[in-house]
Amino acid sequence: RKVPLPTYPFERQRYWIERQTTERSERKPGMSGPTQSQPVAIPSFSPDGGGLDQWFYRVAWQERDLAITPQKASCRQWILLSESHGLAEMLAARIRSAGCACVVVKDHQSELARALAEVAAPKVGIIDLRSTNAIAGAAEASCLALTGLVREVARTNRPGVTLWSITRGAQATGRESSPVLPWQAPVWALARTIVSEHAEFWGGMVDLDPASEPADSADVLWRHVAAFDGEDQSAFRDGRRLVARLERYVAPPAKPFALRPDAAYLITGGCGALGLEIARWIVCQGAGTVILMGRTELPPRSEWGQLRSDDSRGRAVSTILEMERLGAEVHPAVVDV
Repeated sequence: RKVPLPTYPFERQRYWIERQTTERSERKPGMSGPTQSQPVAIPSFSPDGGGLDQWFYRVAWQERDLAITPQKASCRQWILLSESHGLAEMLAARIRSAGCACVVVKDHQSELARALAEVAAPKVGIIDLRSTNAIAGAAEASCLALTGLVREVARTNRPGVTLWSITRGAQATGRESSPVLPWQAPVWALARTIVSEHAEFWGGMVDLDPASEPADSADVLWRHVAAFDGEDQSAFRDGRRLVARLERYVAPPAKPFALRPDAAYLITGGCGALGLEIARWIVCQGAGTVILMGRTELPPRSEWGQLRSDDSRGRAVSTILEMERLGAEVHPAVVDV
């Protein structure tokens, strides 16, 4: 069911989802009329964790056949932002063989705006292949390139434009025959934001098989975009198309939680209000050593007695002394994480 959310942060309300049950009230002496059932709000999670298995989901990749490609997909002109593997040229050849016009853009900054301005067709498809070039350490460059492309398309404000972003081995579908390339994955996270902000021209993400030859990748990619069926998160593995779906996830049983007196536990932001509460709690649960890491620098112990109780450092010192009285070793560490 849908829950309305406030449109600005000052409209503070409570959004804990509760299930409604009914309790039949007992008829008291002297009461007249029928017994009524009173709705009682009960949290969906019981203290022992019951019901948690109903709240977990994960992305699963399910096989879906490609739609039948039309004989002549000439309703759209295509602009390809090229990469260095030859995929753009092979894809362009397939597009032209289907009777469609196609422009391969290599100098992306200067040529893209001109290519968009020169397109005469009412519908334009842009396929960004640049992310397939991404190597380790280049995730930021890929995201900035896609951001620049989206900004340029939005600036032109031209109707009929559809944009696809292509990666190669970015997603772990569970059917890989070669390692996943995690530095390509951030583009997918960015794309999930783009589809929310610019749904009017977003076509989708396609993750090509890193084990496939460029010619095979060009073939399946063209078939996917030419007969697009609305699957905006797709991946190809071994020639098969996989699409993203949410499915219920049954988490494995959790191990019993226990804190050891012979182990050390590090808390970042340890001298902040929340960090100190957590530190106190884990000491009460049996933690023997606690490291409070954060940017707050405490004075030498010889000066702790001079701190005021209403000062943030004074509160931190008070909590540290309390934990030490409970038998724990506490080590403040000044580190900017």
